[in-house]
Amino acid sequence: MEALNSTSPLIIDNPNVAAFLLGAKTQQSLILFVGQERSVSNAAAELGISMSALLYRVNQLLGYGLLKVVREEARGGRAIKFYTSTATSFFVPFRVAQVDTIDEYLGSMKLYHEKLFTTNVVEVLQEFDDDWGMNVFIDEQGQVQTLGALRPGKIMQPDGVDFVIMDFYCPLYLDEDEARTFQQEIAQTVEKYAHK
Repeated sequence: MEALNSTSPLIIDNPNVAAFLLGAKTQQSLILFVGQERSVSNAAAELGISMSALLYRVNQLLGYGLLKVVREEARGGRAIKFYTSTATSFFVPFRVAQVDTIDEYLGSMKLYHEKLFTTNVVEVLQEFDDDWGMNVFIDEQGQVQTLGALRPGKIMQPDGVDFVIMDFYCPLYLDEDEARTFQQEIAQTVEKYAHK
C-alpha cells in the first residue's frame, strides 16, 4: 500500500486488502477510527456490539495496515490501546480489486439501500387508510407493469397523494446522448438535495 502524501488517499495495491476493505462490516468498523483516536470499548459501545467481536475486526484492520495503535493508557491491569486509521481515505483501483469483489460490493450496497428504502415505503403505505394496493397491467409497449394504486385502476401519482413517496422501475430506451443528458439531470437533482 502506498500513500502519496498526507492528504491523498491510501492506495490499496493488494487484492486481499481490497476485498476486505470493500466489505460492509469492515467499513462500519473502520469509519469509527477515521480521523480520530478510539479505544475498542468506546467504538464497540457506539456500534452496539461486544468488545470481543470488534476486537477481532480491529486485529484484522491492523493486520491489513488500515489501522494503527497511536498510544496506550496505563491502568491497573492491561493498558488501554487507542487506535486510528492509517489514512482518512482509501483508493481501491479496479485493476487490483477482483471482479467478484467489485460485483459483491456493488450488489451488497444496492441490496442494503433497497431493503432500507423498501422497509420505509411499506411503513408509509401501511399508515395509508385508503384501499391502496398493486395494479398489474400491460403497458402500451406490451410489457407487464406493476405500480402502486390508491384503489383499483387508480395509479399512484406523486402529485395525487398527500405523502412523500416514489418507488418505481421504468425501462428507458435512450441513445447515448439522451442517456448522458438524463444522467446529468439526475446528478444535478441529487446534488441539489445531497447536503440534507
